[in-house]
Amino acid sequence: MDGQLLLKIVVLTGGRYFVIAGLAFLAFFVLFKARYASRRIQEMAPQNKDYQREIGYSILTILIFSAVPAFVLSNPVIAPHTTYYSDISRHGLFYFWAAYPLMAVMHDTYFYWTHRLMHHPKLFKVFHLVHHRSVNPSPWAAYSFHPLEALVEVGIVVIFLFTIPIHTLHLLFFFLFMIIYNVYGHLG
Repeated sequence: MDGQLLLKIVVLTGGRYFVIAGLAFLAFFVLFKARYASRRIQEMAPQNKDYQREIGYSILTILIFSAVPAFVLSNPVIAPHTTYYSDISRHGLFYFWAAYPLMAVMHDTYFYWTHRLMHHPKLFKVFHLVHHRSVNPSPWAAYSFHPLEALVEVGIVVIFLFTIPIHTLHLLFFFLFMIIYNVYGHLG
């Protein structure tokens, strides 16, 4: 695995998470806490131990979310078989923009079925319980996954890389949108 690529992806993935979740936390849980208190589902705020647990698991998730694409894209045996490309003109602007809705449908389908599977009673405790420990979630819960769930979640990147042509910017902007959406979904 290319260590430089891994570090680059860790910084990008972790940076997105900490900036977006951090800004949301600052806005909704610190600065304007009283203003949005009546809109929260749970009356009681999460405890510091909840934030620590969520951030700790999120760091593991960031490492897994970074290691998988770094491994696939830097492995000389695997990388040539991916659909990854860096020149937009290779597939044209129409495809470049059309890929985003296609990625959204693929991701939504993948997420629905894997999430449903992880709720199966025989799998829930092993894969998904860590995420559901955030009964009263904060923005830090957006990536708070058990490492096995993180592996399942990053599977969509592998599917993208082996099914449809994927440009660097597809991955950057799609997952930027996804972390914003995930943080929003975990505001409580």
